[in-house]
Amino acid sequence: MTGKNLKKVQATNTLDIQDVLKGTYILRVINKENKVYYLKLIKN
Repeated sequence: MTGKNLKKVQATNTLDIQDVLKGTYILRVINKENKVYYLKLIKN
């Protein structure tokens, strides 16, 4: 996967996307056990 890093947050359960443009995004989430998840986010 390639793309831009729009936001980086640590030690939180929330992600503020108010300043992110409408569109479809792929989120890479890494938990405390360093397990990686890829999630699809659609902002309308």
